[in-house]
Amino acid sequence: MTSNSISFDRAADYYDATRGFPPSVEREAAALIAGAGGLTAATRVLELGIGTGRIALPMRPHTGPYFGIDIATAMMGKLREKQAAASSAAPIYLTQGDATRLPFAANTFDAIIVVHVFHLIPQWQAALDEAGRVLRPGGVMLYGWNRARQDQVLSKVWDDFIRMADKGRDGFREERADEIIGRGWTKHGDRRIHEFTTLRSPNDFLIGLKQRQWSHTWHIDDATHAAGVAAVEAHIAAHYDQPDKPRELPSSFNVQAFRPPQ
Repeated sequence: MTSNSISFDRAADYYDATRGFPPSVEREAAALIAGAGGLTAATRVLELGIGTGRIALPMRPHTGPYFGIDIATAMMGKLREKQAAASSAAPIYLTQGDATRLPFAANTFDAIIVVHVFHLIPQWQAALDEAGRVLRPGGVMLYGWNRARQDQVLSKVWDDFIRMADKGRDGFREERADEIIGRGWTKHGDRRIHEFTTLRSPNDFLIGLKQRQWSHTWHIDDATHAAGVAAVEAHIAAHYDQPDKPRELPSSFNVQAFRPPQ
């Protein structure tokens, strides 16, 4: 069975610049995840979609043995480069593989970390089931997501075209626990939130769309993509006197712990 999970190899060179947290927020996000899961130096962790290590590296001081899996070798190569530059960093054990078919035995990990991943996996149900399989009894899955990082007005203009392009798709939607609970998982503790701001100009958003930096643009046909970009460009011209001026955008990083089905 082919999972069709989305590989981020094409984004490896610019991923951290467009998705990474500011350094202080990285540390706060890691502490939030560790607190939500009660992680300690004895906790054996697996991160799904580990990528360039933007979560793993700040998480490493909070955990015991840390494993990561990703289908994108170029992304994990960036993680290795960061580790080489920080010679004192604790080891992270990497495996190329798909989250829908984890190459680990059952009852292997105390915690699984998943940040911005399930929406990239068409067979996200299989990935959830696999996460439950490899968790030890009493283990937790720590699911994290950002909220309102991009300009919401411009996002809405763009989303009008995304909805047309995505008509009929049935993917995992971030910011909602319904899909996870629907697979028999239960919330463990309350959702934890770290609020912060980012600086982004309207033209930064436009450039990201034009360059197809975001994964939600990769599957869109050229004509629809061009129409969406033109709509955003027209909106910026009509509503922003200084489109290159960075603006403060309220954002938050959210974490919810889950227990697997019994």
